[in-house]
Amino acid sequence: MSDISKEALPTNLAIVINGEKIVEYQRDRALATKHAADLDNLDLKLAKGIELADSQISQPSFQDKSTFVAQLLVNALMHENDAHAAISCAWLATRCPDLKQVQAEQKEDRLTIRLIYDKEYVVASSLKFIPKHQLNS
Repeated sequence: MSDISKEALPTNLAIVINGEKIVEYQRDRALATKHAADLDNLDLKLAKGIELADSQISQPSFQDKSTFVAQLLVNALMHENDAHAAISCAWLATRCPDLKQVQAEQKEDRLTIRLIYDKEYVVASSLKFIPKHQLNS
């Protein structure tokens, strides 16, 4: 038996696009030294300013940075850019340890992204309804 309780294990980060889990980042795996350096470089770039919602933000808050990186991640996944997706996902998972999900919804030309901190991803289950006349009493 393991001495580690379930609460002690880090929660994985789920990336969900249009209701489907696309990626799950496993936080219990160590980050390679090169990747850690890549994340530090991304931090430096983000500190210089970002463009978010058609606005230039010269001194972005942590929330601004997180939202910006989530947009980078979703766009990278949608355009199959694995390198950008990997670094963006790793940044979110390491810099936002309480983040449990990134949910994105694409409707026509609008992309909505939500950062979920309070609810882990669970596979939606469907209910099968049986007509009343088919139930055995």
